[in-house]
Amino acid sequence: MTDSQLWMIVPGNAGLSALILFVIAMPFLYAARAPAHNLVRAVGHLASGPLRLVSRWLLAAALLAPQPEGAEVELFNRDRNPLEEAA
Repeated sequence: MTDSQLWMIVPGNAGLSALILFVIAMPFLYAARAPAHNLVRAVGHLASGPLRLVSRWLLAAALLAPQPEGAEVELFNRDRNPLEEAA
């Protein structure tokens, strides 16, 4: 038996084997639904604290960054706006 036929319940009939495995897996997947949702919710809560701190740190860094002068802003905008060159 080759490795590709290892998962087959009915050798030589991949469709029927996949259908049988699907039917066997359905009750287990349904039973794992609530714990999986709780895990995703817990990971979200776990990540929210550090992400909130990083967002506050980035906002503070942006407010403390030196603001560009008028000529620098004009050069930056001219390089980014192709419509202004055509006019």
